[in-house]
Amino acid sequence: MKKSTVRIFIPLDFQMLSQDVLEPEIVFAVSPQISLLGEEYGYDLEDCESLAMDYAAMMSCEFEINQKVGRRIVAAATVSPENLRDYDTQGIGTACFTGGNVSWSQIVSFHVDGPGNEELVAAAARDEESWECVSQLYLEWFDVSERHTLANYINR
Repeated sequence: MKKSTVRIFIPLDFQMLSQDVLEPEIVFAVSPQISLLGEEYGYDLEDCESLAMDYAAMMSCEFEINQKVGRRIVAAATVSPENLRDYDTQGIGTACFTGGNVSWSQIVSFHVDGPGNEELVAAAARDEESWECVSQLYLEWFDVSERHTLANYINR
């Protein structure tokens, strides 16, 4: 039986929270490579989704605004699997999103670095040791209704 929806993780920068819709090209999901890692480590689906989210979070380190804010941000969304193709071609867990845009009603949650690691996150894009440390950090969960509060992180 085919899945009717799939969870994707979209690396964001904080300015994107003010857009009317998101227009991702590359997203992260439970791809064939993530599934293989999951099998190797005995992960269930939720663990594999967490791994895909971690990869998305590390990509969000590369956005200049996130380096200035010192936090990563990922949006979790539910989409049709028909909107994804070319799994793992841009790196582990990646997929090309062919659905055009993702509306805010498709977003189910946001995941953001908590306070206290801003300098580490800011340095991660240019320093391998910081990158390794940041990759071990857990992201805090935020409800989709907190989108505008998160957008204000730019002004802090």
